[in-house]
Amino acid sequence: MPAPVTLTGRTVRLEPLTEQHAEGLAAAAAEDRSTFGFTAVPQGLDGALEFIAAARADLAAGRSLAFATVRASDGLVVGSTRFLELDYWQGRWSGRRCRPARSATRPPPCRMPPRSAAPGSPGTPRAPGSTPRPSC
Repeated sequence: MPAPVTLTGRTVRLEPLTEQHAEGLAAAAAEDRSTFGFTAVPQGLDGALEFIAAARADLAAGRSLAFATVRASDGLVVGSTRFLELDYWQGRWSGRRCRPARSATRPPPCRMPPRSAAPGSPGTPRAPGSTPRPSC
């Protein structure tokens, strides 16, 4: 089961969605609904409680992590959001290899050779269309 967590930004705070958010969520859903074309929106307090119960059931089943979106300036509930299709990082990332720009224990990253290098050096001009090779 995913662990509920509060995420705080400059303008909003994402709090784990609970029944305590039902009144605020119902009020937010009663506002202009023109932007809700592709999402489920609860109707009234009973609808908000059902919406929250369904979100909590999905949390218990490990399918999603639901949040109340709370305005940071005044604590007003302005909506909700969910993280779906949760996947967890297992072990090392197997994507592109990266190195930090500089560190005390690692050499600097690869650099492309300069265009005007001495003949015979790694930066020697190449034939048109050839690919320069990094000097690492």
